[in-house]
Amino acid sequence: FFFNDTATTEIYTRSIVGSVRCVQETAFNTGIRCKTISNDEFVERAIKTYEDSNFDHSVLVGKIAALSHFQSGSRYLQIQLAKGNPEFSGLIIDEIEDCIDEIMTDSYGNYLCKNLYINCIPTQRLRLLSKLKGKLCSFCKDKQGTHPIQAIIENCLTKEEEDLIAENLKGHFFELSIDPQGTHIIQRAIFSFGQENKEKLFSEILEHYTETASHPNGLCVVKKLLSFCLQEEYKKFQKAVIDTTSAHSIELSENPYGNYAVQIVIETFPANDCIQIGESLKGKLVQLSIIKYSSNVVERVLEKASPANQETLLNEFIDSTSFLSLLKNNFG
Repeated sequence: FFFNDTATTEIYTRSIVGSVRCVQETAFNTGIRCKTISNDEFVERAIKTYEDSNFDHSVLVGKIAALSHFQSGSRYLQIQLAKGNPEFSGLIIDEIEDCIDEIMTDSYGNYLCKNLYINCIPTQRLRLLSKLKGKLCSFCKDKQGTHPIQAIIENCLTKEEEDLIAENLKGHFFELSIDPQGTHIIQRAIFSFGQENKEKLFSEILEHYTETASHPNGLCVVKKLLSFCLQEEYKKFQKAVIDTTSAHSIELSENPYGNYAVQIVIETFPANDCIQIGESLKGKLVQLSIIKYSSNVVERVLEKASPANQETLLNEFIDSTSFLSLLKNNFG
């Protein structure tokens, strides 16, 4: 709790709240569009709330947005939310909806938003999501804002909620995939979305597959995507992945991150389906074998190739004028 112009440090709430700080009223108001907490009656009732289930939440009117910006205040509101009172959830939404941008990206406010969505009833969830319309992508890329959005995606209960989120993220799937914070959003969406919205996400990522697979954050998304391509309902994406990988096999193999994507494709999908990847590397095997990243891809190709294909690939090494220098190379 934060008490304006209060010098008392020995307060009984320490064992409950964790810490108590004294702040000046001017500092408390900085950047926060709401009223200050200034009366002893509120503090007294707030402390009592931990034990009093009949606490009158109306005393918090005008103060919730301010509380959410501080560790103790945010924790206090989360404890109240956990009691599962829809009226209290509605009160919080009323209080924060006009300054949702500040609270979603606040160090402590983001935890309140996360728990608010989890403890809301369906109608309140949709109301909260409607307030995020047009702003969702920017929250996804924010260091603090990404956490409540991840919780929202993971805890969607209805198709309407999921569709609303997917519609807001549509056209930004690739952009978020390579973002340090946004990549976690896309990874959650891959596991949480239903088939319809998951296919939209997959389609957009595949349009930018090479760029995504060549990026450290994007590679994590590609790994998750490939794990689903073995499922019957997503097998249509399997051919698209193999075709794209084959078309850009040299570029991906030489990339510090892209080479992992090629290896995962070779290891994940049936050997017969991956023959064309090995075919696309023909004529470049020796060159690729002396490069740190691509040498790993050549190894995987040789391991998964059928005996007949292995012989063809090995002949390229043996017939090469650089065969002896290949033996002396650290990677070759």
